[in-house]
Amino acid sequence: MDSIAGPVLWLHLVAAMFWVGGQLFLVLVVVPVLRQEVAEADRIRIAARAGRRFAALSGIALATLLITGPLNAIAHGVSWAILRGTEWGHVLLAKIALVLIVLALSGVHGAYYGRRLEQLRDAPPDPAQAARRAALRRQSVRLSTLNLLLNLVIVGLAAWLATLP
Repeated sequence: MDSIAGPVLWLHLVAAMFWVGGQLFLVLVVVPVLRQEVAEADRIRIAARAGRRFAALSGIALATLLITGPLNAIAHGVSWAILRGTEWGHVLLAKIALVLIVLALSGVHGAYYGRRLEQLRDAPPDPAQAARRAALRRQSVRLSTLNLLLNLVIVGLAAWLATLP
């Protein structure tokens, strides 16, 4: 394992950069530009397309993270005793728990909010539909923000792990 520990860590970091960096780019660059420059119907369409594209590519990044994460733990000699009895193990367990939460939030966001907003975009315009679409959009933004914040905490925990023996 020692001979591949460096490349495995590198893959893990690149995948994490893509996953978290992509979210930051979408939230801090794409969404504000769409809000300022694009009509609502087109904004939903473009955001949905960007979201699907990011989801497809980030799926590769997530798969990479889910494979390389355990390999990195193995390279560090992880055991139940270490997980239960050391600061390093506790931090790793917190990171794993947050990863599971983020995966669930990502699944809910993609499976429900993204699809539902697209369906409502194509619905006949009426005040009730507009109100539902606005409420869903707000919930989607809140969920995306929570997801991004949790991912930033995960990055912080990873940095903490790197400082521990």
